[in-house]
Amino acid sequence: MIQRSSQFSKKILELCRKICDHCAAECTKHGYTHCKKCADACLRFAEECGKVSC
Repeated sequence: MIQRSSQFSKKILELCRKICDHCAAECTKHGYTHCKKCADACLRFAEECGKVSC
């Protein structure tokens, strides 16, 4: 979608970032190792989504 300069790229990336931020916030509420790993991965992905310019 980004390579094809889709008109929806920016909105899709913003939505992905919001979803990942929400997921990370939820996962940090739990003390399980898999939840911490999930939160960390979501935060990294959200950060990368924010770096992409469309």
